[in-house]
Amino acid sequence: RCYLPFVYLFRAFNTKVVFYCHADYRKKQALFRVFKCDHYVAVSDSVRKSLSQSVTSPITVIANPVASQIKVSTGVSTELIFNYVGALQEWKGIDRLIHFLKQFCQESSSKAVLNIVGDGPLAGVIESQFENDFLKINMFGYQSSPYACLKQGAIQVIPSLEEGFGMVAVEALLNGSPVLYSNVAALSEILVGDDLSKGFDIYAFESFESALKSLLIDLQETSNISNLLLERSSLARSKYGFSSFKSKYIGMINKLL
Repeated sequence: RCYLPFVYLFRAFNTKVVFYCHADYRKKQALFRVFKCDHYVAVSDSVRKSLSQSVTSPITVIANPVASQIKVSTGVSTELIFNYVGALQEWKGIDRLIHFLKQFCQESSSKAVLNIVGDGPLAGVIESQFENDFLKINMFGYQSSPYACLKQGAIQVIPSLEEGFGMVAVEALLNGSPVLYSNVAALSEILVGDDLSKGFDIYAFESFESALKSLLIDLQETSNISNLLLERSSLARSKYGFSSFKSKYIGMINKLL
């Protein structure tokens, strides 16, 4: 948004201005009312709804293109193994996730593994919690190819407190991973209706526990799971692949021109 003040300069040269909105901005919404653009692009419907509270110009929803990192998994792990990919920031909910996993393991006397790819200010806090009888935490730091070092078929967990677009959620579908996610709008938009994805309230352990148990039951009882993993991957590639993005983007530009 630091470029918004240039809107008046562009307008002086009779240039149309498009603002590409990648996030659900919670602060300084007044900037959109002061520096008005001709058109807006939102990366998700949840971002569109938020943006529409501050702007009156047309808004087009174009999801970010996402590419699969590894080949599609044709099976799921029967163990309690979780993969997390993302920044180690409070708004990503990683600290709450670890607390929930510890409580779940202790109450059910079950052992679990949490694999973490990512870096950030909470890294030191997480490292201090390595010693635990039930939960083992493996930290891989930042990786340019995050899924190459993670357990294939493990549960992808996305505990975000907020998201503009659920890129990790799409990657999980593409890679054939079951998903346990916080039911914020941007993630629900992608994962609601998926048979191997369960949403939970990031502020309530009981909700997390219920979602995890439900997902584990579905993973055990779902027949032809390999076919389902391939099917959901194909659908995600069709909806969120580069071809879909390119088509929508060119269509939007053509209308403006």
